Amino acid sequence: MPNIFYKISLSLTLVLLLVACGNEPNPKPSKSKTPQARKEIKVPGFNQDSAYHFVKRQVDFGPRVPNSKAHRECAAYFVKTFKRLGAEVNEQHFKARAFDGKVLDGVN
Repeated sequence: MPNIFYKISLSLTLVLLLVACGNEPNPKPSKSKTPQARKEIKVPGFNQDSAYHFVKRQVDFGPRVPNSKAHRECAAYFVKTFKRLGAEVNEQHFKARAFDGKVLDGVN
């Protein structure tokens, strides 16, 4: 007899667990909160021809290996171009040591 009682109570417990853990949708948020105003974001225009021109100009310098002429000329081009477009330019010159011990001149 205790064995039947055990099986019935186990079955009832499983059924209750399954019903209690049903797949109910999440409650919808209450509409009592005042909606926040959306901030308008102004996105600048994008001109693909202009973008291509700037990328091509950079690539035209050739490989920009640190300490090379192409590296220095490309850095100067960036500074000149950004200033011409009205940006404030702050150059950060630094020296870095390569894996072979050579000192490389760099600029951000």
